Amino acid sequence: LGHLDCKDYGVCGVLYPSSVKSTSELFLIAKKIDKVCEEDLVNMPEGRADCQALCKDRLCCFDDGKYGCANDPSQNCIAYAGCETLVSTPKSYFGKNEKTT
Repeated sequence: LGHLDCKDYGVCGVLYPSSVKSTSELFLIAKKIDKVCEEDLVNMPEGRADCQALCKDRLCCFDDGKYGCANDPSQNCIAYAGCETLVSTPKSYFGKNEKTT
């Protein structure tokens, strides 16, 4: 098998797509999510929709229950950490209901 060259089989990737992303791909995904899913943007309808579009397949990363996937390495949850703004209480919410004296 020493005569096999993996580069010769690269075109077959369309038949067997890999869900494994390179470190650089994951970094670019994380960077885009961090930008699109900023708390201020998610508080507006259009911004929330944009963030949801990027995060919809990885919200399981924030589910601690039966359907959670945070411990599944194939889900690359670390790259989707910025999606947490969709499932967490915004920082701006804290203190709004407190009485001021």
